[in-house]
Amino acid sequence: MSKKNFKVGKYILREFSTLPDYLFLFVYKMRNHPEVGKYSFSKRIDLNDHFRFREILKKSPNKFYWLVYKDYKVVGVISLSIEGNNVRLGLYKNPYNPNAKGKELMKLIMKILPKFRKWYASVEVHKENGKAVNLYKSFGFNIKKSKFLNGKFLIGEKLINQLSFPF
Repeated sequence: MSKKNFKVGKYILREFSTLPDYLFLFVYKMRNHPEVGKYSFSKRIDLNDHFRFREILKKSPNKFYWLVYKDYKVVGVISLSIEGNNVRLGLYKNPYNPNAKGKELMKLIMKILPKFRKWYASVEVHKENGKAVNLYKSFGFNIKKSKFLNGKFLIGEKLINQLSFPF
């Protein structure tokens, strides 16, 4: 899949590497919001690191980050990273939009996943983020304990592509 902006139903997805600075600054503002940061690997991101990250994304064919719109309002961010036969996914809803829901972002991800033609999808989720843990479970992810970051994060896996045999 190429890095581009596209539409899925009512949603418009704008790839980070194509965002103008003012929108990328809004992503920075969302990402550093306390509600988003408290369950992230890094609580706060430095502005220079944020812009360096966009440059890295431009050169990275296996990492996709999109700013998601619905009805001209930002719903949140979704990400997909290809690692062999696995697609690692992530999301966070727009903390400034009271109508944004993680479940709608997850449904959108599940519509996009088949385009990547991989076998598995995985997530990493903070063990204290009960809403996210339950969300991933509701989409069929098997959530397990992990030693990642001293056990603060859990790992979830899901088979997304199965072989069908004619017999």
